[in-house]
Amino acid sequence: MKTRLPAVPLLLPLGALTAGILAAVFSDISYWWIAAGAAVAAIAAALLKARSAGAALIVFAAGAISGGLQKPDVPQALYGSLRLISGRVEEVKCGDTTQYLIVRADSVSGAATAPFRLRVTLRSATPPVAPGDMVRFRATLQSPHPATAQIPTGIDMEAWCLRNRIAALAPEVREKDFTITGYSPGLDTRMERWRNRLSDAILACGLAPDCAELTAALVTGDRRFLDPAMQNDFRGAGLAHVLALSGTHIAIIAFVVSLIFFPLRMAGRRNWQSLLTIAVLWGYAVFTGMAPSVVRAVIMATMLMAGRISGRHTEPLNTLCAAAVIILLFSPYDIFSIGFQLTFLAVGAILMFAGVASGIRLRWLRVPAQWVALSISAMAGTAPLAAWYFHTFPSNFLLSNLAMAILLPVFMAGGMLAALSGADLFVAGTDSVFDFCRRMAHTLAHAGAGEIGGITFSPWALIPYYLALGALWYAIRKRRIAYAVNSLLLLVAAGFIAGLPVYPQFEAFPAGSRYATVILAREGNNAYIFTDASPSTLRLIKRTVPYAAADYLSTRRTDTLRIAMPGLRTPHLRHNGNEWIVGNDRYVVLGACADTTGIRPQPDFLIISQGFTAPIKVTAAALAPRHVIIS
Repeated sequence: MKTRLPAVPLLLPLGALTAGILAAVFSDISYWWIAAGAAVAAIAAALLKARSAGAALIVFAAGAISGGLQKPDVPQALYGSLRLISGRVEEVKCGDTTQYLIVRADSVSGAATAPFRLRVTLRSATPPVAPGDMVRFRATLQSPHPATAQIPTGIDMEAWCLRNRIAALAPEVREKDFTITGYSPGLDTRMERWRNRLSDAILACGLAPDCAELTAALVTGDRRFLDPAMQNDFRGAGLAHVLALSGTHIAIIAFVVSLIFFPLRMAGRRNWQSLLTIAVLWGYAVFTGMAPSVVRAVIMATMLMAGRISGRHTEPLNTLCAAAVIILLFSPYDIFSIGFQLTFLAVGAILMFAGVASGIRLRWLRVPAQWVALSISAMAGTAPLAAWYFHTFPSNFLLSNLAMAILLPVFMAGGMLAALSGADLFVAGTDSVFDFCRRMAHTLAHAGAGEIGGITFSPWALIPYYLALGALWYAIRKRRIAYAVNSLLLLVAAGFIAGLPVYPQFEAFPAGSRYATVILAREGNNAYIFTDASPSTLRLIKRTVPYAAADYLSTRRTDTLRIAMPGLRTPHLRHNGNEWIVGNDRYVVLGACADTTGIRPQPDFLIISQGFTAPIKVTAAALAPRHVIIS
């Protein structure tokens, strides 16, 4: 039976819910006023007997309320001054000498406050912090919204904070100002403890170390132990999605669970088999941390099995929309998650286009054609968005995904059986499959064009592209040539918009660094780093700035990146020792040498650098800068 647009009734509510969330997040108007306005409009629509519009407005109001209630917000008065903060640690990531914490704060300066999430950078490896720890620390809170322009395509901290509902940053917390006051385990910490135990059991089951690490990642979602080189190979081969829990992994686990409960089916208890499988899948979703891709897959599996139990047909695209609506109602900020966006686009494209190959009459050709159509559909749905986020495209994705579609179920099933039984047969077989997958990923990641980098285009090109996909799907289903022509025109528009970026000859941006003042300036194909860093710190600047600006330098086709030295003279740049000219801005840098003789007053910026001992107020009054930077 042909799929018709009305067969996806939840598509309109999903759009309305998304619009409501975005309105609450980005509008300066209170979300209660937004919801109230939508409710009044819904009543008017009902009086006019426009039921669909009224229902959409009600869902829009629900989205606004859901997004507004979870909007990260901190009173402006808390920013910029030293505060004593208490809260519970939710996440921890460790560097060599630094711990990065996500803390849910509930007290500021001894007074209870509405809970908010903040990112804490503890500049010490001690005390070791774990999720669930109750902590108290002194910190100066900063807004996640930068006050100055950031490096384009660089590390976007503001977007990261929005995706993770971070309301404030505490970037400099010292060990002496940080105390662990107790421990408050929650469901999240208990599940993490069980995940760690299962990962340890898999690592000790006899599989080769790299194979065991990948098995643990695919079963538990714990990717801490994965070899970075292997991750790069998988990404370059177009297999990055394999390393993240998704619908494929859930389908494999559901198949294994169904086999375990198969005796119930033999006994005529088919519904019991389905119900127990659903229960196990939801338990697995909770166990792995309720990632959007996992929840989406479990919801779709639940609705499919519920349809079988009740004897009703379920429309896959409508089920996909239902999964999105449920997730966004309870976790509206998942709409900004890259994983959420990619998993729904991939599954949506597969459901829309992968069935095209099912019309092939020759059975021996139909199955391979369906595998090819599935891989191409998923890539068509995700490639543009992934290229915009990560500026890369894996040219060998088709070969790698065709092979992995066959190998992944064998590898996961073998890994789980090896972990459960420890049998040499399963261990040896799983190791062999892993070796083949690892070699294949490495070969395809470096064969031919490999991973194409430096891709950049306007995000506005994504709109006509995805509208073109929708028009093409509708043309295929309706067999209407007009929609196919519209799809082609939209694709042309997307390509035109994507080719529009023309970069200026000169650009300059502050490059965030905790060690010194750093300005990245680009003139044509040459880039320069202006910094007041000391010689010992300069080595660190040379490592960190190129890393943070790698995508920017690649997309601008920059040939060289140098440290600006005294004597530099270009049309837009000057370095005269204590005085810099960067575009239209003039900087005066004063450090150990505080001599201002010969320096013109009224610079745009006065940078007080390391070793400066003169009175800052007196110097600032003499030079009268527009801004003073204490570096």
